[in-house]
Amino acid sequence: MAYIKDFSDFCKAVPTRNPGKIKAAMVFNHYLSRLVMLAKSELNWVNLPLEIPEIILEENLLFNQRCVFFKDDVTETYNALPAVCNSRINRYRQPAGVMAYGADGFNYSVNLTKREGVLIYDNYNAQPLINDLILFAQRMTDTLLTIDVNLAQQRVPIVWRTTKQGKRNVEKALEGQSDAAVAIVTDNTLSEDGAQPLYQPVPYIAGNLQTELEKIWAEALTFIGIVNVDEKAERLNSFEVGSQIEEVVSQLNTRLKPRREACQQINDIFGLDLDVIPASWVLARDRSNTLGRTAEEPETEAEEKDQTGEVVNNDNT
Repeated sequence: MAYIKDFSDFCKAVPTRNPGKIKAAMVFNHYLSRLVMLAKSELNWVNLPLEIPEIILEENLLFNQRCVFFKDDVTETYNALPAVCNSRINRYRQPAGVMAYGADGFNYSVNLTKREGVLIYDNYNAQPLINDLILFAQRMTDTLLTIDVNLAQQRVPIVWRTTKQGKRNVEKALEGQSDAAVAIVTDNTLSEDGAQPLYQPVPYIAGNLQTELEKIWAEALTFIGIVNVDEKAERLNSFEVGSQIEEVVSQLNTRLKPRREACQQINDIFGLDLDVIPASWVLARDRSNTLGRTAEEPETEAEEKDQTGEVVNNDNT
């Protein structure tokens, strides 16, 4: 049971009290959910057997670092399930056999030899990618919460000096100021019930933090293998754009190559024709095909009629 992982295992529990902790947990789960969805949908499997859900296969790789592809002798169906080592490893640290298990725990488990199943690794480090996505989600959460605090501190002074009666007056006045971190210091030597701010709100840094948040998001997308330009296009020259794309491709290959190597072994053993291609390649191919058809066809019906008319006139002359 300890090996079963799903998205909820990596989310932070939302507490029932303390609004600050509730917000922090919700923001973290929001960013982690977005990164997980992007990581699961970036690589597309080609000619994958219909009985294997592609999204579950990628989820298992993301959370469990590896899966095993095999054919069930009883049901005569192909499977790609998480696996644990149940034998000694060879000189290349590869197990001679593994045990595949289903999402229902060990109610479904199959022991497989090296020739009966092919291991698929998520990346060349053979480590769950979810750990890195959690780090990015936490960094973005901390940055966004700091932005919110800085914005709240722009509205009112955060420390007041007043009498006890003045304290009650200030608290009543600040009831509508939600999320404002306010401290009130009483001073019985004051003769009036007014309040004096000890110092003004902190400097505005939310703009710089927003830029930092965008950089962290761009770094996370690059780590997943998704092209993302975090600056305006006119500020980048061709060399800088090319460098960013090369970095994305290099990072994507750390996830793409292990899958393709596994596909070669699967095809050799089971006679299939599996392959894996990035989703960005599919979009680029579809866009190229669309542009190609548009260039070959007349732009408008009127233009096609004009061309026909010119041919007729030439024949008359």
